[in-house]
Amino acid sequence: MELMDPVFARASALGRTNAATKIVVATLQTLVFVVSLDWVTSSLGLVLLLAAMTAAGMRPWAVARKLWFIFAAAVLSGWATALMAEKSGRLLLDLGPWQVSTGSLDSGIAIMLRGCALALISVMFLASTDAHELGESLAQTFRLPARFVLSAVAAFRLMGLLAAEWQTLAAARRARGIGSRSALVALTTGFAQQAFALMVQALRRASRLAVTMEARGFGAGPRTWLNPPTYHRVDVVVLILGLLIPVIAVGASLALGSYRTIF
Repeated sequence: MELMDPVFARASALGRTNAATKIVVATLQTLVFVVSLDWVTSSLGLVLLLAAMTAAGMRPWAVARKLWFIFAAAVLSGWATALMAEKSGRLLLDLGPWQVSTGSLDSGIAIMLRGCALALISVMFLASTDAHELGESLAQTFRLPARFVLSAVAAFRLMGLLAAEWQTLAAARRARGIGSRSALVALTTGFAQQAFALMVQALRRASRLAVTMEARGFGAGPRTWLNPPTYHRVDVVVLILGLLIPVIAVGASLALGSYRTIF
């Protein structure tokens, strides 16, 4: 199941937005959520991002099913923060060296929700952006070097191939009867082995691609670009709405007096 229908992706407002606009919005949103350390900002931002994802034609449940490991990592990071953060307030859990207080629990929840929000920002950008548009925006709007632009476009294209190869590796393991057990240890071991196999394939593909691009003269000198990036009213709308998400989240946190930063 695709995270975003390919036809609707081009017809939706997010799909028709210039890649440079989405880069600015995603960067600013990421910076705001990274420096925030309270659960009000993270939770409200996550709710607004889920609403934006639904309006963009993505299915949140499909995203959760495909990228469950990212959200699982966010939960684990939140739990680790609750255990390791400075204890303040009332003690909720006391298991010897493992202690959780109301203050550390708030920090853990904030970290967990922040991780989920950052994941949604990346998903919306990657699912609605075309590699050609990304390259044109990086080269002509941000004036980045051609070597960097071509590398970014190649890496962007390979991300879809990595997802397909992951599914192929999983099907091959099931066909051979590997990792068919449902025990937690077996699942963890199988995931690590499959991830290592995917990393090996990615390195081999990247090496072949680098040699091929160098042989064809990519990045050897100045380049011309076919389609200049264009901006329309939809870019202004997406820019304003995208920046309103962190503004509303931080504003609500400031109004409630709970806003904290990592500094």
